[in-house]
Amino acid sequence: MTWNFWKPKSRWIRWLEIGVNITLFVYVASYVIDSGTGGYYLVAEMDGKVRWRPEYGGLAFPSAILWQPRFGHDALANQDWLGWTYHPLIEIDRKYVHRTKYLVGPSLSLVEGTAAMLKWLDTAPLSEIHPDFRERVLKERLTSRTTPTQNESTNSGHGDGNHN
Repeated sequence: MTWNFWKPKSRWIRWLEIGVNITLFVYVASYVIDSGTGGYYLVAEMDGKVRWRPEYGGLAFPSAILWQPRFGHDALANQDWLGWTYHPLIEIDRKYVHRTKYLVGPSLSLVEGTAAMLKWLDTAPLSEIHPDFRERVLKERLTSRTTPTQNESTNSGHGDGNHN
């Protein structure tokens, strides 16, 4: 018996291929738009990469600031239906485009990692912050730039620092 791979496909197979291709295109295009309007969700989540020591149970530690699409949420043990739907694309996105930021440094130092995160947060464009947090970050940036330092507020109007 010989197989003829070049014979014309039946009509229903062609319609099935068209339907599958359109569905995949809409799925990927809708995620690209959703991801493009998302940002880093400023709540520490677990991603399974940073864990407690085995003697403490080896459980995941909430230390990751993850990229989340505008609509949908996907984190370890915290996922909604849209996050579940887009999960494969979110994983690809986080691996190649929007890499996860950690609150711990390479040496697993919380102090080192938090300092780096705060520095990034002060300089990151607002477009990289999730829309749920943009207004709060903008307000914090404006407040920190206009609030006088402790020295300026205590010495204002007095050259020697005395307030008598």
